[in-house]
Amino acid sequence: MGYSKEIQKKAFDVLEQRRRGAQDTAQEHRQEVYAKIPQVAAIDRQLSSTALSVARAVLDENQNVGELIEGLRQKNLSLQEKRAALLRHAGLPSNYTDVIYTCEKCKDRGYVGSQMCSCLQNLLKKLAHEFLCEQSALGNCSFSTFHLDYYPDQIDPALGINPRQRMGEILQYCQRYASRFSLASHSILMQGKTGLGKTHLSLSIASAVLEQGFGVIYMSAQNLLSKIEREHFARAVNDNGDTFSMVCDADLLILDDLGAEFATQFTVSAIYNIINSRILGGKPTIINTNLTLSELRDRYTERIVSRLMGTYSVLTFYGNDIRQLKRQ
Repeated sequence: MGYSKEIQKKAFDVLEQRRRGAQDTAQEHRQEVYAKIPQVAAIDRQLSSTALSVARAVLDENQNVGELIEGLRQKNLSLQEKRAALLRHAGLPSNYTDVIYTCEKCKDRGYVGSQMCSCLQNLLKKLAHEFLCEQSALGNCSFSTFHLDYYPDQIDPALGINPRQRMGEILQYCQRYASRFSLASHSILMQGKTGLGKTHLSLSIASAVLEQGFGVIYMSAQNLLSKIEREHFARAVNDNGDTFSMVCDADLLILDDLGAEFATQFTVSAIYNIINSRILGGKPTIINTNLTLSELRDRYTERIVSRLMGTYSVLTFYGNDIRQLKRQ
C-alpha cells in the first residue's frame, strides 16, 4: 500500500467508526419509527420472513420454486411501497431507517472486492498529510509558500554564485521531481547550513507525492534512530510494526536533519542499513543534512558517503538563515 502501518491503522479505524456510526444511527431510527408507527414494525417482520420462506421452498421438491419466488417478490414490493408511504405520511424520508454509509460503493469497508475504494485512497492521503504536518515544526509546507525573496540576489564573492538564482533552480528541480515522481525516481541529498529551506522543500515534495497516492514517511534522523534503537534493544515490536521494515518499504522516505542525532556504532550501522537497503530495493529517498561531505565522511565513514555520492543527486543550498530573517 505504500503507507506506514500507523497511517493504515488510523484509516481503517476511521472506516470502522463510520460503519458503526451508520449502523447505530439506522438502529436508532428504526426504534424511533417502530414506537411511532407500529405498522412499520409489522411490515419489517413480514419482509424478514421472506428469506426463510424461500429457503423452505428450495428444500421442498413439491414446490414450484420459480412461481413462489415471483409471488414473494411481488408481495415484498407491495409491502415496501406501503412502508414507504407510512414513513412519508409521518414526514420522514422513505430511507429513514436504512443504513446510510459515508461511501455506498464499499459500505465503508475500504475495498470493493479486491480493489481499494477511492474513499480509502483519499482517506490515506489525508491522514498521511496530517501526520506529515504534525511531524514537522514548519507546519503545512508547499512550493507556493517557498519564497525566494529571502535569498540574497547578488553574487557571493567567496562562492562565486548568486544564492537567489541558485535556489530558484533548486526550487524548479524539486517541483519537477515531485510532478514526475514514481517508484523509480532517484534519491536526493539536500545539503547546506541550517535554516536554508531544506525541510520546507522536502516537505513540499512529500505533500505533492502524497496527492498522487504514494506513501511517504517523514522522520527526523534523531527520532527515527531512537525508535529503531528502542525496538532493537527492547526486543519488542509495538503494534505498529517494525520501524526498520517500515522505512525500508515506504514509497518515499524523507530523513530530515541527518547529523543532529547522537552518533554511536549502532546509529551509524542503522543509517548504513537503511540507505543501503533502499538503494538495493530501488526505493527513492530524500536526506537533509547540515553537514558538509567532509563532515559526513568523518561522522559516518566512507562507505556511507560513497553510496550517497554514487546514487543520490546532491542539492547544495545557499543563503542566510531564513528563520533568523523572519524573526527580524
